[in-house]
Amino acid sequence: MSKKPFIIAVDGTSGSGKGTLSVRLAKHYGFAMLDTGKIYRLVASEVLKAGISTSDITGILNVADSLDFSSITANNLHTQEISKCASYIAVYPELRSRLNQMQRDFPNNFKGTVVDGRDIGTVIFPNAQIKFFITASIEVCAERRYKQLQNEGNLLSYADVLRDLRERDVRDAERKVAPSHAASDAIVIDTSYLDANSVLELAISLSQKHVNDYFNAA
Repeated sequence: MSKKPFIIAVDGTSGSGKGTLSVRLAKHYGFAMLDTGKIYRLVASEVLKAGISTSDITGILNVADSLDFSSITANNLHTQEISKCASYIAVYPELRSRLNQMQRDFPNNFKGTVVDGRDIGTVIFPNAQIKFFITASIEVCAERRYKQLQNEGNLLSYADVLRDLRERDVRDAERKVAPSHAASDAIVIDTSYLDANSVLELAISLSQKHVNDYFNAA
């Protein structure tokens, strides 16, 4: 490709709606979509299946090295157990180093890509053409995640979901390597009082000119 791919980085907190926005933005623009959290959850899922401790970095790396990330099709990667494990193992710089390059290579075969994660605009693609950071109050995030889990048959209480989200966001924000925070040039969107359609419309209104200018340029 003569031009580097157009990248929209979407970072944010758990339950803020960044995943839903990323999928819908990719569909709107006809871009590829990469959910980097699903990569860590796939590793976490296999770590749990193998009975490997989250403190066993050698075992975790062996699992990561054995996986094929070219097409992640599993739909059962959003359980609380897997999400918690993924948050624990994501603190290891050795694992992040393994997975970062794969994430950076992903957009090369597409005209544009929406990348959803926790450190996309700060570490993976610091030169992304557009950066969003999606946030919401922790109570709203917990309510959304609670309803999602209920619909999937998980019977955790709202209090358990709220506690887990607080703990995960603290781990992600305070980890020594690639902590989760908004890039200095990111557009911050608070979705606490916005539904998914309103968030999408706002994101499109903020990104459309950049996309048009990029693809219309000679």
